[in-house]
Amino acid sequence: KDYDHLVRQFQVIQPERGRVELKIIKGARFNEEAFGAILGTLRSHLGQDMQIDVAFVTHIPMVRTGMHQAAISHLDIDFQHMEGQVGCAKG
Repeated sequence: KDYDHLVRQFQVIQPERGRVELKIIKGARFNEEAFGAILGTLRSHLGQDMQIDVAFVTHIPMVRTGMHQAAISHLDIDFQHMEGQVGCAKG
């Protein structure tokens, strides 16, 4: 679905396992009911136990390359040593 009318810009930050922070710049036709549906879809993908903290902001800074970074993870994960774990494809 296209949610540009609800959300102008967003950023997802995962500071730790089990929690994400969702920064949202509201779109011109933002409404709580439709945004609740977006959160429901997000929960269905991330799992009901995932804590989702929402912050409505007026600005999301760009990275030093001048681009917007939609997702940031602060988890200490070494993907080279994850072979055979759930959700990881074998190389």
